[in-house]
Amino acid sequence: MVNFCCVFKCSNRSDRESELRYFRLPSEVTRKGEDTRQLSLQRKRRWLSVLRLQSRTTDFKSWDRICSVHFVSGKKAELFDTNNDDWVPTLHLGHEQAKLPKPSDKNRGERAKRRRSDKIEAQEAIEAAKKEKAAAEELAQKEIADAAQLAEKERQAAEVLLDFATHLNTPTPETESNDELTTEISQQKETQTEPQTVSTCVSIQTQTDLTGEFLDILQQDSLRVNEDLYRLRDQVANKHEISENNLKNDDERVKYYTGLSSFLILTAVFDLICPYISHTHRSALNKFQQMMVVLMRLRLNLSEQDLAYRFGVSQSTISRIFKATLDVMFMRLKQLIIWPEREVMRQTMPMQFRKEFGQRVAVIIDCFEVFIDRPSNLLARAQTWSNYKHHNTVKYLIGITPQGTTSFLSKAWGGRTSDKVITEESGFLYKLEPGDIVLADRGFTISESVAMQGAQAHIPAFTRGKDQLSPADVDMTRKIANVRIHVERVIGSTRQKFTILGGPIPIELLDKDGSGFTIMDKLTTICCALNNLNPSVVDFE
Repeated sequence: MVNFCCVFKCSNRSDRESELRYFRLPSEVTRKGEDTRQLSLQRKRRWLSVLRLQSRTTDFKSWDRICSVHFVSGKKAELFDTNNDDWVPTLHLGHEQAKLPKPSDKNRGERAKRRRSDKIEAQEAIEAAKKEKAAAEELAQKEIADAAQLAEKERQAAEVLLDFATHLNTPTPETESNDELTTEISQQKETQTEPQTVSTCVSIQTQTDLTGEFLDILQQDSLRVNEDLYRLRDQVANKHEISENNLKNDDERVKYYTGLSSFLILTAVFDLICPYISHTHRSALNKFQQMMVVLMRLRLNLSEQDLAYRFGVSQSTISRIFKATLDVMFMRLKQLIIWPEREVMRQTMPMQFRKEFGQRVAVIIDCFEVFIDRPSNLLARAQTWSNYKHHNTVKYLIGITPQGTTSFLSKAWGGRTSDKVITEESGFLYKLEPGDIVLADRGFTISESVAMQGAQAHIPAFTRGKDQLSPADVDMTRKIANVRIHVERVIGSTRQKFTILGGPIPIELLDKDGSGFTIMDKLTTICCALNNLNPSVVDFE
């Protein structure tokens, strides 16, 4: 059966233009719920309007077809994909009033899907945080109730024992009659009086002594119970507080909140920056907590309001502490990103590099990009647009040693800047020495620039202008790929440990201060420096 396209002035037919696809026109869906029926009716009306077929008021004909020429992607979209450009045909409709898709709207469907997924993820994160907070509050209330119940039971037991001891010391009529009888017997039998009197006195004295000791023990137990109760209340109140004492013996908690592998390393970082953190008697947080504000934001990408709730202070206080402490940590920790001496690097060269390139490899370089919010300024928007990521980004040049530590990190560049320009303008070339080998990806066409410093750049071979690579090029490309993967592993490890690098980054973090660095430059430097303190991703054997 031959299918004809029903669009005005379109003469495509299936027996002649066989490479095209022909689709049925939408109809009313009646067996999948009221919402689906309404959506299908809406779509049918849209098609009628676009195709100028309003005369067909009931339905499309069963033989009506539309060819793939009239869709942006070459096929019509699904019923529920309402944000897709091809939910209705938009191309070559045969009349001037038809609206063609704007170039900026081609990815509108993808952006809408991404917004919906981001909204769902945010809602799930909020629900999880609420459940976690409710569970923690329930646990704390249960512990307080158990402690109070235990203290009440011990207090009641102490009162019963105290009443019993008091009852033992209270004279009764029976005791008084026994005393009178003892007096009469003592008058009649003088020979037995003295031993009985002595025995009775010793018994009374012993009973009094035991009762006094018992009362002292009860009083001490009561004090101990009260102390335990107060201590339990303090523990429950401070259990979820971010403090040095709570993190001291919990490396897993340290790793979750800071990205560092142990409390010992966290203490070393704190000792390095502690003398330079500002703290007075009016400060809301101590020095350790001020450092944790920065580390938790880098590690978990928490908002300032979230940190304010966690530390029990205002958002403005968190903002002020974050900026001040970030400057201190940047000045003290940037020295952890160092370019090692050549002799030191050769002595610790991993065996994998020695087998492939000897002891001459100095650095492996690559660029990584961080998503940012869309700038309102048109020039900034153009400079930060990345054709590779299809997003506004900032780009960093990173260099790692064969041992797996970050030895170079550039300032932030716009996502539009090429890898070659960043390499030549960031000051990286001045760190090379004659005889050094630089490993890079194909995008780094820097062989001539590196050669000017007396070094060599090993880059995978291109097949441009060749039918295939020579055996020597294939072998060299394999060697470079085997060791160059480590720079990607370091970048991935840094992103995983410090999720703030996953973006998107607010525009206000890209403003430069008096030092010439942006806040984004400072926090990226801190993340790479802290990652150098973790175990290396490179196997030295």
